[in-house]
Amino acid sequence: MFEKLNIQESHNIDFNFDEVASRCLMTDSRIITKEPSILSIRDGFNMIPIFTEGNISVIKGHSGVRKTTLNSILIGSTLVKGNSDGILYSEYKSDRPIIFFDTEQGDWSAQKTYQSITSKRKTDLFMYYTISDLNSKQRAKFVENRANVLNPCMIVIDGIRDLLLDFNNIGESQELIDMILGIKSRNKCHILNIIHLNKGDGKSKGHLGAFLQEKSETVMNVSFTDSPGYSVVNCEKKRGYAPFKDFEITNINGYGEISLNKSENKTKNINKDEAFWDDKSEVDVGF
Repeated sequence: MFEKLNIQESHNIDFNFDEVASRCLMTDSRIITKEPSILSIRDGFNMIPIFTEGNISVIKGHSGVRKTTLNSILIGSTLVKGNSDGILYSEYKSDRPIIFFDTEQGDWSAQKTYQSITSKRKTDLFMYYTISDLNSKQRAKFVENRANVLNPCMIVIDGIRDLLLDFNNIGESQELIDMILGIKSRNKCHILNIIHLNKGDGKSKGHLGAFLQEKSETVMNVSFTDSPGYSVVNCEKKRGYAPFKDFEITNINGYGEISLNKSENKTKNINKDEAFWDDKSEVDVGF
């Protein structure tokens, strides 16, 4: 059903230097197209990509602030091609799968999350794996293996720090980042990583969190609001664009929703043709 990639799963420093030099050399004559968007958000009259092929992103927040709720909203909206939730727009092509790896929840809670994500569209192209019973090295290898076998369009790792033993170990953190970057480059897929914040300083977990944010095109922070039952999503980083406006989310009977009446992006169902990509909205924010 899916095209299996013919690649080595282990890290390998033995490679053809001439081939790498030819592939990596930038010239005017190279034909390069902009990475296709998978999911975008409406910000005023502009559509800003949240997830694009060949990149990674981060959702971060303290425990219990509804990171998984946001995750469910975004992936659920991605499965429904076109306009969703008033401000989200999916361009998912539905020819390659989306794989979700849950490293934390038990089976009962994981099934509730799966049902929330697939409430708008049931499809065999969405695969949800609960891997909390594996050890950290097994989790990392399993993620790499499924990416190789299934050649996904998008991967979600809900609990990226559970793919290593010590998120403060520079070497171990860099090895995991190398694996993530290798997967997204080989598969031309997007990888969404969910990570907790430290209780003390509010920063992402250790060297792993710092490395992830450096490499991500989109970094979103989830925190509580003054309104009980609601959380606010803040875009801290959006490579190539100004960060999109904050919006609020809630969870109603186990199903995540964007609270449009509480968000700065006021509700209006739009088609992609009604919005436009404004080059003036792009800014040089560095890498």
